[in-house]
Amino acid sequence: MTILEWADKFSTDEKCRDYLFQQRWPEGFLCPKCQGQKYWKIQRSERTAPVYECAQCHHQTSVTAGTLFHRTKVALRL
Repeated sequence: MTILEWADKFSTDEKCRDYLFQQRWPEGFLCPKCQGQKYWKIQRSERTAPVYECAQCHHQTSVTAGTLFHRTKVALRL
C-alpha cells in the first residue's frame, strides 16, 4: 500500500474506527463478557467514539478498549 492509499484508507476517524471494528470482530460483534452477538451502537456526542452495548448483558465496550488507543484524546487518524 502506498502512502497515498494509506492516507485515503484512514482519512477520517470514522474510517479508522470501521477498520478497528473489522479487526477486532472479523466475524461480527462478540461481547467480551458474555459472547452475545447483538449490540446497540451508542454515540454520546459528535466528538467521542461510539460505544457498543451488548443487547444481552448490557456490557459496554469500544473498538479501542484494551489497545494503545484506549482513552486517548488524540484523533485516531493521527
